[in-house]
Amino acid sequence: MPQVVGLELDPPSVQIDVVNGVATPVGVKAQVRKDDGTTEEVVPTGWALSRGGIADFDSATNLVSAVGTLGGEVTLTAAYSDRTATSQVKVRLILTETAPEVTPADVGVLDGATNPDPTASWLYPYDSTVFPQGLLPPRLMWNGYAGGDKMRVSVRSTYADYTRYFVPSEGAHDFDNGAWTQLTESSDGTPVQITVSRMDAGGNAGVVMDQSWRFATGSLRGSVYYWANTPGRVLRISPGAGAPEDFLAQAGVTDGCTTCHTVSANGNTLVLGNGKAQSATDSDSSVFDLQTSTVTATARGRGWALSALTPNGQYAVMNSGLPEWRWISNDLPGVYDVATGAQVTGTALDGRVVGLPAFAPDGSSLLFIDPATRDLHALDVNLGAGIPAFANERKVALASSGATIAYPSVSPNGKWAVFHRGPYDTRSGSADLSIAAVDGSQVEIALDRLNGITYPFGAGDRDRHLNYEPTFAPVASGGYFWVVFTSRRTLGNRLLGSAAEVKQLWVAAIDMNPQPGQDPSHAPFWVPGQDPSQPNMRGFWALDPCRQDGDTCSVGSDCCTGSCIDDPNGGGLVCGNPGNQTCAPEGGHCDVSADCCQGECVNSFCSQAPPK
Repeated sequence: MPQVVGLELDPPSVQIDVVNGVATPVGVKAQVRKDDGTTEEVVPTGWALSRGGIADFDSATNLVSAVGTLGGEVTLTAAYSDRTATSQVKVRLILTETAPEVTPADVGVLDGATNPDPTASWLYPYDSTVFPQGLLPPRLMWNGYAGGDKMRVSVRSTYADYTRYFVPSEGAHDFDNGAWTQLTESSDGTPVQITVSRMDAGGNAGVVMDQSWRFATGSLRGSVYYWANTPGRVLRISPGAGAPEDFLAQAGVTDGCTTCHTVSANGNTLVLGNGKAQSATDSDSSVFDLQTSTVTATARGRGWALSALTPNGQYAVMNSGLPEWRWISNDLPGVYDVATGAQVTGTALDGRVVGLPAFAPDGSSLLFIDPATRDLHALDVNLGAGIPAFANERKVALASSGATIAYPSVSPNGKWAVFHRGPYDTRSGSADLSIAAVDGSQVEIALDRLNGITYPFGAGDRDRHLNYEPTFAPVASGGYFWVVFTSRRTLGNRLLGSAAEVKQLWVAAIDMNPQPGQDPSHAPFWVPGQDPSQPNMRGFWALDPCRQDGDTCSVGSDCCTGSCIDDPNGGGLVCGNPGNQTCAPEGGHCDVSADCCQGECVNSFCSQAPPK
């Protein structure tokens, strides 16, 4: 009698194309293979998909179908007796929109365009940009718009194709929010090809833009606290928000200017360098509890401006050594208790004057500018005993003529410092960003792609060397570190003007494991949601205050316990005990990389492995 030698699924792979939300299910059957070469269909004892949200399987009909909202690849597994078999299910989204004014003949001309458009010039976004998930879509912008133009925008990735044919009213294209979400969340992190073509009123077509982007496989976490110059207030903007939040005003802090801020990496504490004793236009609010939205200390004065907070917000190292900042005094050097305002003695920084200090998000080091040499220094930090202990001082980067080091920030893993080389006062002067190894080897790498050295700006040299005040996000996501910085560059054809008039926040992805001599940065994107009509600067990135068990969440870093789980009562994800969970997912708490289901443990949270 023939013996069973294997179990297999037919077909062994399935591709489902979802065309504008419509797809046809595909039948899959299980069969055993026998040693005489014959097969026999069987009914498996169980079916399972490797992940949800992309495909469904109906065991009653043996049909696999696309959910229809996301593209991607999942594994369908069948079990029978003591054997299992798999079939790879690939779902591809095809999103096409054609305006009534664009005829089939026009579509053919636009699809066939290969030569560069001789009239139009591309402005924004930049080639090689990395976009995270969860943001509002970027506006595509170009010069050379003329009445009677017809356009084609094409986005091609592994699991999604988007094509829109339309008649523009200006040199711009806005993605539908839903389509943009589908494109970004269907990504596998590999390069995405974007092409924009134009046909003029005479029927001549050319390629306006042909670029390669990436969509990171994760969302940004936390919020950016920044200074809005016109209202003179620290505002907060979260990834995906359509507008900033005036959280201080909502809490009743309206008594004057709030500025020169620092936020603890865990998102609990905001310190402001304010005090009416020094300026009648200042707010008196000096320390703000972000968990309870309450002022906890007032009238500390501008001596607390731009101090460094330990990751939990308990202690501050004072910024006391840069005379260029007229409101910084040298009478508060050292470490202070944020709650009481009392100086903490017995540390290696007693009486030590340091400039623009910054703690690593994981608390492993402190960076600062030496006021005598203007070199960037680092100290190892031990927070285990409560009061910070400092040791092993070393030079991270050396000052050079005309390129002062300013505004250092440390990567989530504590290994790299980002800073700008340029003036302390960002109202004038040129600057560009660099990173350097914190270990003291003085390996420094210019971030040319972030700075715009390697791509043509639409505004040409007017946009070059205008990059300042970088801050790392405290956790990695999607396989990248992320840096928010201030730039006085233009924004396509939406925000023009001189460098003195323009100041906005931008974000760039940084490869997680930089190599000497290789630029780890990627072209940046403008932070959507901020007000482009006012100067915005000094973005400071922090996690949002953590949530308690039972509160809703999206990833473990949202939660005080570090774990975001399926709600045992149904209804989504909540903070809670992971129970018998054998590994931590993306964004979950970890101590070492072995704790993570995949990727690396960075600042106590799992992050996906860097993309290839």
